[in-house]
Amino acid sequence: MKILQFTTYSLKQLDHGGKIRSYYIKQGLSKFSEIETLSFSWEENEGLSGFEVSLSSPRYAEQGGHYLLGDIAIDDYLQSSTQLYTEIGKLVEDYAPTHVLIEQPFLWPVIKRLFKEGHLSQGTRVVYSSHNIEHLLKKKIYSDLLPADEAESLTETVKNIELDLTKRADLLLSVSNQEKDYLATYNYSSPIVVIANGNNSATYDSRTQAWKDKFDVEDGVNWIFVGSWHPPNINGLLELQKEMLGNDSKVSAKIWVLGSVANGLEADVAWNKKCGDYFDLIGPVSIEDLDGAIRACDGIILPIWEGAGSNLKTSQALISGKRIIATSFAFRGFEEYLSEDGVVVVDSVEQFVLAMQNISKEQRIYKRDKCVEALTWDGILDRFSRESLIIEFFQGNK
Repeated sequence: MKILQFTTYSLKQLDHGGKIRSYYIKQGLSKFSEIETLSFSWEENEGLSGFEVSLSSPRYAEQGGHYLLGDIAIDDYLQSSTQLYTEIGKLVEDYAPTHVLIEQPFLWPVIKRLFKEGHLSQGTRVVYSSHNIEHLLKKKIYSDLLPADEAESLTETVKNIELDLTKRADLLLSVSNQEKDYLATYNYSSPIVVIANGNNSATYDSRTQAWKDKFDVEDGVNWIFVGSWHPPNINGLLELQKEMLGNDSKVSAKIWVLGSVANGLEADVAWNKKCGDYFDLIGPVSIEDLDGAIRACDGIILPIWEGAGSNLKTSQALISGKRIIATSFAFRGFEEYLSEDGVVVVDSVEQFVLAMQNISKEQRIYKRDKCVEALTWDGILDRFSRESLIIEFFQGNK
């Protein structure tokens, strides 16, 4: 038995949630089978190195490609890059997987073509690893940034790809029970296994003191927000900034923004750059810096009001043992942890800022053994490897 995992990003550097989830799902399935990852990513030059496919960003731009469409554009790109596609087809054929594992739906048109042209055996089983209800997420992204008719058409394209793969899959992996119920309405005959998004404890200590030194300069509470350049993250912080700047009572706090969401905010015309008292946009950081910031901060905020799927930031915050202020939306998929010590959940941006005002500077670790056991990837993968549907699907079909 051999599994070939398909991703729209390399797994060499785990710098966003999709990569992290894909990496650990690969780790979990490696207990059952040999597994390789065929990754597709946008680079300067086109080429194939091992199982890493590089697509040319400059060439895509010359063809009129939009950066928002890089995931669903891969099939069209390969249609016009016959040499590269031929090499990919030969690689897949030589590897001869018994199963394909598709992370997110966007590569499904490419994989259907590989089936149609005989590069994949018709008996190859299809595993769909869903990360979100993608067309709902894309609808928001497209409608925010593209003309209405184009946004509607592209959303329908994503929906068609997503539902076609859902109906075809022999096994589905979902991020939450809510998503499981949604997938089951389109495929009630194939098994669906929930793999919640997890995280790891902040174990690297080499940068903790450096972050403590940064935070000690501030008189108020030092909160951190960790996220990628993603509309729900950006919009949540924009709402929070607007409320904090318009609030009559000054909030004694600073929010340190880590991850590429900081770059997104800097590029957003709605971001008020005269907010240094409240926000410090750090940007992408190393794992050592991320762990150091988590260990040194007073707490973690989750001002998320929209989006789809389940959210790595929430598990990260719960595992940290730090104080948390979050929206109830940020806890979708994590409802059983709402009453954990040190967690404050609100339903409006006004309540969010009020909660920040009511919390004083304090270094404290809350003991959340239940969260650590349930939400770290080690715990998730241990349960995954013992899941009867997974055992039956893979070991019963060698």
